[in-house]
Amino acid sequence: MFAATCIGAAMLVVSLEFLHRASTEWDAYLLRQFQRQLRLRQTALAVISPNNCCDGPATTLGAQYATFRATSLQQLCRAIIHGITLGVAYLLMLIVMSFNGWIFISIILGAILGKFLCDWLVVRIPFEISHREEKDERRSSIAAVGPTRCCV
Repeated sequence: MFAATCIGAAMLVVSLEFLHRASTEWDAYLLRQFQRQLRLRQTALAVISPNNCCDGPATTLGAQYATFRATSLQQLCRAIIHGITLGVAYLLMLIVMSFNGWIFISIILGAILGKFLCDWLVVRIPFEISHREEKDERRSSIAAVGPTRCCV
């Protein structure tokens, strides 16, 4: 029975990692969907806009931005995933607070297994070579600050 408890605790951590990944993928899907719609609108406007620069709106007004705001249903899905993730995390905290060393080790092993299964590192790197001055992305990127996002 104790082995089932340890395996269950480890699988609970794997499910926590899966929920974290599902949340990230859902946000990325929403952003890709918005970018696709934005490209379609830009293409439609490019077809309609005149070729003469003096007949159309001024394009030198500066940078233009499109703002994405999730719909109510999309935000509800995000909130539900977040609530379930938070509930599982608190449940794991209560399990760890039983002060059983074997369960603690099972949770750590479950975290390792969950990271291995649910969080593959995939990076898209463009092939084109730019002749402009390249910046060192490791020092200026927000994502490079570490897992807590507070310390360098």
